[in-house]
Amino acid sequence: MSAKNKKRKHALQNGPTGENLLRGVFSGNINGYGFAAREDGVTPDVFIPAGRTGGAITGDIVEFRLVPGGARGPVGHVVSIVSRTVKELTGVLLSQNFLQALDSRFPGKIKLKGSLKGGKKGDWLRVRLLAEGTDINDAGKKKRSRRAGRDETSAFPVLAGEVTEKIGRVGTVPSDLAAVASEYGIAEPYSEAENQAALRIRPREIASRRDLTKLFAVTIDPGDAKDFDDALSVESGKRRGEVLVGVHIADVASWIRPGSRFAQGAARRGFSSYMPGLFRPMLPASLTSKMSLRENEERPAHTVLFTIRKEDGRILSCERFHSLVKIRRKLDYDTVQAFLEHPEKLPAGWNKTFAAKIALLADLAKKMRRIRREEELFLNIETKEVRALVDPEKMTVTGLRTECQREAELLVEEFMLAANSAVASEMIAKNIPGLYRVHDEPAREKIMEFTETVRFSFHLNVGDLTSREECCKFFDSLPNDQRRGIIFSSFLRSLPRAVYKSVPSLHYGLGKSEYSHFTSPIRRYTDLLIHQQLWAADEKKKLFPEEFFEEEAKRCTAKEFQVDEAYFAANDRMKLHYLLQKGVLEQGAMRTFEGIIAKVSASGLLCDIPELGIYGFVPMKYLESRMRYRAREGRYRPEKGRGGYRTGNYIYLVVDRIDLVGGKAVFRPVS
Repeated sequence: MSAKNKKRKHALQNGPTGENLLRGVFSGNINGYGFAAREDGVTPDVFIPAGRTGGAITGDIVEFRLVPGGARGPVGHVVSIVSRTVKELTGVLLSQNFLQALDSRFPGKIKLKGSLKGGKKGDWLRVRLLAEGTDINDAGKKKRSRRAGRDETSAFPVLAGEVTEKIGRVGTVPSDLAAVASEYGIAEPYSEAENQAALRIRPREIASRRDLTKLFAVTIDPGDAKDFDDALSVESGKRRGEVLVGVHIADVASWIRPGSRFAQGAARRGFSSYMPGLFRPMLPASLTSKMSLRENEERPAHTVLFTIRKEDGRILSCERFHSLVKIRRKLDYDTVQAFLEHPEKLPAGWNKTFAAKIALLADLAKKMRRIRREEELFLNIETKEVRALVDPEKMTVTGLRTECQREAELLVEEFMLAANSAVASEMIAKNIPGLYRVHDEPAREKIMEFTETVRFSFHLNVGDLTSREECCKFFDSLPNDQRRGIIFSSFLRSLPRAVYKSVPSLHYGLGKSEYSHFTSPIRRYTDLLIHQQLWAADEKKKLFPEEFFEEEAKRCTAKEFQVDEAYFAANDRMKLHYLLQKGVLEQGAMRTFEGIIAKVSASGLLCDIPELGIYGFVPMKYLESRMRYRAREGRYRPEKGRGGYRTGNYIYLVVDRIDLVGGKAVFRPVS
């Protein structure tokens, strides 16, 4: 670095008035700006303008100083990059040895040095970032604009990297999925040797295990489920008017000992990854098959048994213990839902006694949910998800499936929530260190921003959403029309992510202050840790200390984010492949999609397309020539007459182009 640049950097670090520097985690935006989440936890996040990011990319730990001028919140300038958490990334090779990152949170281009490992333009490549490729001054350097003949500041960091691996060609299903898996650090599947080694594992026994094999117990899962880690049982209680409901979870801790080979493998993976057509399990498939609660087979389980008052669904007591269970029937959500909608039509193989038990479970779940709604004021936010279906053998997209929570899914969810809460409460009462699921309240600024958006765009009376009661009342009163889904989505985007912590705290969405994850130990490492901790507590063995869980909470939260982002990225890209397979870009094709305008801006319209489960963008240039953007009204309207485009309006669209590199589709209105 030149003496001039060193002097400039020193001035930046010390600031014009010598104020102390702040530290935080940087998150970049495709438009060049970013935000820094302060290390001291002070909110809201600090806005970092384009050209002032100091070469930082998403995930970097940065030092920054606050500067004046933030009308809507604090503003800062990055002074230095303390540590670069992202060492490698995946992207597509452009011309002249430049790489565009797959993850849109990494703006700018990466200049490649050295061998391309056989990579050609249009190939996905894995790249290791080079430390010498970034200078804090590069992101703010002025460059001469050829087009305008003026100086302008670059908004993007200058990065350099070297190719470590060629992945495949952009635009093929296998390569695109492999690129996503590479970018988000999804582990390779277990080898055949590892699966064979897992087959040799035998479960260890615990001092006391209760025999529950005579109970009426069922699993209820998606129709394509392969692993079964939870089951429900129901029987009459000891007293009149009481019911015993058992939540039985596969006793994974009996198979996976702390520190063992596959415990370490589960820790590295963190979670099972369910990308379309590319399932990567947390534990070897050969082992999960043995530990799953399978039909007509006795399996070790970890049970939470509830005594529930039948009249109103009130939980009177519960106890946790290790058990042996035998599943009477493997059920799927569709079959259970069909029965709950038409109880007079018994599914094949069901008799009246069997049907009555399922109906009883559903009735109890409804009553328990009603009590939670009254006492915990959970946020009743409806969500729908459109999943791309990919044939893992042929690697082709076979269709799309819309999923939502029906009564069958809510039945299972209610009892799993109860078990997770019960385990958390027991650990707290007995002072057993553990992991807790925590969901912080949204920042007041985010709530106010959402409130203004809804008032301005939808002309709805919102109320004071900082009050939990008012928030629940608002969502319950939403009109049952096209605006409903957009408002739900907008609110969810204003919320922070749920995380893991070693100390219990509020779960804002659920309205619970004591909540953990216990019910999915086959697919979540956090749940497996809780099972292992409870096993040690029951056997009076040495426990994991709280310091251990402090570190694991951070690591597992970060890993969960990676796995979730991989799923979203893969799912969205497979939807683009689906559109291409349907020939939407072929000459003469006029496949029309119904959209709902979710946001209006000077650059165009962002539209929710429910059939596809994606947001499509309509650039301003495709709107009518006499249409003008009215910022104060939040709409496009014609110069004369009525009509136009505003948030919440229906709009009919066709696909204009598909960008398989950027992972997005551009639409235009039907003319």
